[in-house]
Amino acid sequence: MEWLLSLLFSKVGAVLAGALGVLALWFRTAWLRRRAEKAEARARVAETQVEIQKVETEYAPKIEQVEKAGDTGDAAAVADVINQLWGDKTKPE
Repeated sequence: MEWLLSLLFSKVGAVLAGALGVLALWFRTAWLRRRAEKAEARARVAETQVEIQKVETEYAPKIEQVEKAGDTGDAAAVADVINQLWGDKTKPE
């Protein structure tokens, strides 16, 4: 027990305590960085989900019309509905 107290209050003890402090700060910084990265990833996922919902609600009526035309099994009817809804936007540039 006496050697432990002498170690704690010596210069070597001070160096060890400083090294442990620096190591603790490094671990805390790494942990905070990982936590921030996870939060940013969750935010990106939430933004993407909102964008997907906007697109789905915008195009839902048009997709329903295409699906109704597709239920008949007539490809020409589907093409006509698509051309009426989107016009030349379906052609690649």
